[in-house]
Amino acid sequence: MSLKRSTQSAIGFRPNYLSIIAAVAAALCSSVAEAADHTWTGAGTSRNWSTPANWSLALDNDGTDDLIFGAATKLNPRANNGWDINSITFSALGNGNLTGFTISGLTTDEILLEAGSGIGLVNNSTLLQTINTKITLGASQTFNAAFGS
Repeated sequence: MSLKRSTQSAIGFRPNYLSIIAAVAAALCSSVAEAADHTWTGAGTSRNWSTPANWSLALDNDGTDDLIFGAATKLNPRANNGWDINSITFSALGNGNLTGFTISGLTTDEILLEAGSGIGLVNNSTLLQTINTKITLGASQTFNAAFGS
C-alpha cells in the first residue's frame, strides 16, 4: 500500500485567517450589551418598574441599565420583581415637589446593583431619597450623595 502526498491543501485550500478573526470579533462584539440611560417618567398606569410606559426606554434588566429619577409624578416607584441594573441616579433637576422619591418593594423584590462604572447610587438632588427594598451589590462601588441626604 502506498500513500500519496496531497498538495491540494497546500495550494487550493488555504484558510483566510483574517476573515476568521473578523467573524469571531464581530460575534463577540454583537453579544456585548451596552449601558443605556433609562429615565423614570411615571407615565404608566401603575408605579411598577415593570410598566414600560414609566420609563423613557424599556428596561433591559441585564445589569447595564442606568436608572435616572427626576420626574414629578409617581414619587413612590415600586421595584417589583427582581432587577439587575448598573446604577441609580436622582437628578439634580429635582422633581418640582417638596419630597424625594421612595423606592419600595415587597420582601421578594430585589435590586442587584452591578455598578460597572464604580458608582452605583448617586443623589444629585437636594431632597432626601429613600430606598425601602432589598439591594444586593454585584461589585465594589461607591454611593455618592453630592447634595441632599
